[in-house]
Amino acid sequence: MNQQAYNLLGLMMRSRRIDIGATKILEGIKRGKYHLVILAEDASELTQEQFRKQAAKTNVKVIVFGTKQTIAESIGKDVTVAIGIIDKGFADKMRSILEKKIMIEGDSCHGEN
Repeated sequence: MNQQAYNLLGLMMRSRRIDIGATKILEGIKRGKYHLVILAEDASELTQEQFRKQAAKTNVKVIVFGTKQTIAESIGKDVTVAIGIIDKGFADKMRSILEKKIMIEGDSCHGEN
């Protein structure tokens, strides 16, 4: 199930339908740019709190999934803490994959907001 999500991240990157990097994503959340945000499980507590607060203000769903390294590898970049998904179709598909993963595996992946 993880591989399906990582493959989709790679496809979104090649399609240029995502933004990467915590600062850029936080700014984009404020502007309502994203349909879904993926935040690495190993993001610092401060970063997680910043995302939770901003997402709550703007009603953007944040899903905690993967590590900085595994997310980065899936999109061909260096360590990445956050991804903002611009395309609604891609966001819906990713949400579906990750929510199915939670139900099937009872994994630590969880949604915020």
